[in-house]
Amino acid sequence: MPRVFWLVLFLVVGFAAFLTAYFSISKENSYSYQLKKGISLVEAEEYQRAVPYLKQAQDLQANGEGADTKPLCYLARAYAGMEARELASDCMKEAVQMADADRVDLAELEKLYLEWMEILNQTRQTELIEPVIEECPYEEIRQILLPYRIEKPSCDTREGMYSRYLSLELSAEYGS
Repeated sequence: MPRVFWLVLFLVVGFAAFLTAYFSISKENSYSYQLKKGISLVEAEEYQRAVPYLKQAQDLQANGEGADTKPLCYLARAYAGMEARELASDCMKEAVQMADADRVDLAELEKLYLEWMEILNQTRQTELIEPVIEECPYEEIRQILLPYRIEKPSCDTREGMYSRYLSLELSAEYGS
């Protein structure tokens, strides 16, 4: 009788250890788990903690079929929240390139470009907006992105000698 008890106990403990290890490994290698966890951390503004989950999701997704740009978009948001300007822009650039190579529809590509513009505004990299617009191969999307372009100010006061000072006021709304 005691022998049966120990055998059953050993089997139960072994099975529990197996299940624990299996679920632990499968979570680490689960694209959807990594992505959901990363997204929830970005939405909670815990950017530092979100980055490893989103990178893992991106790595897992890169090995699979198709192209999901979600990990890159949320990774860009996390980097923007951490003030890592170049990394945020690079993630959005990679997302746009991935979507373009995967031949997603124009509406999806437009969303990605608009999100890229928002990231550039948020990270105060407005000097990159013009080159992004110029490099966009789709005329329809370029037209939608034109309001993000920042024109250099100009002054149209005639040439000449002035006996009084001219005052000039420059103002701009950030992100408009």
